[in-house]
Amino acid sequence: MARSVFYGVGAFVGSITGPTTCAFWPDDPKTLNWDLTKLVKVDLANTPEACRQGKINPAQVEVDDFAGYGTGGLTRIGPMFPGGATMGTVYLEESRAAKIPGDPTTAPRSYEWMTVVYYDGALAGRRFHGFHAVVQKPGPGQTALVSLYPRGTSAVPGQVPFGTFWLDFGVHVHPADGSVPLIPPTAGSHGAVFIDTKASGGGVSPFDSPKTPRYIGGVVAPETRRVR
Repeated sequence: MARSVFYGVGAFVGSITGPTTCAFWPDDPKTLNWDLTKLVKVDLANTPEACRQGKINPAQVEVDDFAGYGTGGLTRIGPMFPGGATMGTVYLEESRAAKIPGDPTTAPRSYEWMTVVYYDGALAGRRFHGFHAVVQKPGPGQTALVSLYPRGTSAVPGQVPFGTFWLDFGVHVHPADGSVPLIPPTAGSHGAVFIDTKASGGGVSPFDSPKTPRYIGGVVAPETRRVR
């Protein structure tokens, strides 16, 4: 099955070279000494939606869809210049994300930064967001009562879940096929779950809490640098 895996990173645009092309720092540029060699080049037009429309193939996808387009994407810079947002979030394709400073693909609990989109096969058209979860109790069949944590905060002492939900692991959670980490729906299990963005039965699920990288509003960001 063709798919794209994205990792969320903070994005401070430092160069705009076209209507959809830019380069960004994946961290506060002040901490990077405004080093131009650490800018990450992207074309914000190379998205899953462009792939679905046949404009590019899956191997050419660079970033997730813009959050304002209603396709379930989580990228929040651009999407067009001039006039587009220059500070926010980029959900960067996995192979590209692995090359940037602070490689998010190897971060502890990196699944909290992940989203997965499928283009064909049994999961065609589906999108799954990664969360840290704790199973409170199992229910009938493959259902379980699950507490979910805000992205990137599950390891913070004293952090509480943003909500507790009944999930059907056979319907609303990524299949246990080994391609993403996944806990079983058994009491006390804790770790990764990847939830279908339409798990609520509507367009966008209540599980789409802001998955914002730590330098753009998370617990580690300097207060003066946080996006409101």
